[in-house]
Amino acid sequence: MLPEKDEFRQEVSELLREISNMGFLIHGTVRKHSMRCGHPGCKCHSDPPQLHGPYYDWTRRVDGKTKTVRLTEEQALLVEKWICNMRKVEEIINKVEKLSLAAFEKIKK
Repeated sequence: MLPEKDEFRQEVSELLREISNMGFLIHGTVRKHSMRCGHPGCKCHSDPPQLHGPYYDWTRRVDGKTKTVRLTEEQALLVEKWICNMRKVEEIINKVEKLSLAAFEKIKK
């Protein structure tokens, strides 16, 4: 029996349809943080400190190196969505691979 005709085919098709509706996909991490500046008299050095921020940074690997980009809050929300999309796609691909291996096992017999 060919895998195309197999019972796994419908589930694989549905999973691949999910990917087609996903939108933009990127890797990385978005981090929200506050920080102190270099001016000793600034409120960020008082007790308790009133830190500057929040700031949003998107970090990812590019050509084997870590790259960080400062984002606005709106950009951070969008990038987080795209990162979430990427994670979902990777989960779907893992499911498709498992189904493909199961289909292979059926034709191998």
